[in-house]
Parts: sequence; structure tokens; C-alpha cells
Amino acid sequence: MTIEFEFQAEGILLKAKASGRDDNLADVQNYGMAMLAFALEHSCTKVLCDERDLIYTIATFDIYASAKQMAEVTPKLAQVAIVFNPSFEADAKFWETVAVNRGLQVSFFQNMEDATHWLEN
Repeated sequence: MTIEFEFQAEGILLKAKASGRDDNLADVQNYGMAMLAFALEHSCTKVLCDERDLIYTIATFDIYASAKQMAEVTPKLAQVAIVFNPSFEADAKFWETVAVNRGLQVSFFQNMEDATHWLEN
């Protein structure tokens, strides 16, 4: 199963919902680039991703490559909050560390309330 996703724009906020499995790096990159294209098309500078129904399965090297790529292509003014399934905390935090170290304003959360609060401040 691949990543299934949908996007919705609410002013400057892009709401994303993803489910399925990130079976390979190409799927993860396609998801990220589709989200970036949607954000640019709708002038969204804040992103709230609900990935609680997404199963993280890619290898550590692919996590690194994905985070590095998104940090390189995402505008520095963007702010991204990702809500993840706690079962995948190690992978989520590694992705976050790689991306933040390259200048992306991203943070992973275990609940929507904390993610929304972070985006509002």
C-alpha cells in the first residue's frame, strides 16, 4: 500500500491528511512534493499534517534523504507541524532533527492540539 493523501487550504493554513504506508523513498518524496506544490499554489505558509494513520516503514537512510530534500526545497518562511503515530517516534524525531538542522521550521507532535498551538505561536 502506498501513501494516500488529501490537502485542504484554509487561508494560509494547509491541512494535510495522510494514510497507508511509506513503502519507499519515492512515495515519501512524491507526497512531500505534492504538498509543497499545493502550498505554493494556495499561498499557504503554515502546514498541519495529520499522519496518525500513516505507517512509517522506510529505512533510516531514506528518512535522512527525505528530510534533507524537503528542507532544501521548502521555503524558509514555511512552518510545518506533523502529528504522528507514537509507535514511530524514533523515525519522526530523526526526520525532524535532520530537517531542522537544515533550516526547515518543522516539529512533530503526538496530538493535534499541541501541533495547532505551535503553529499559532
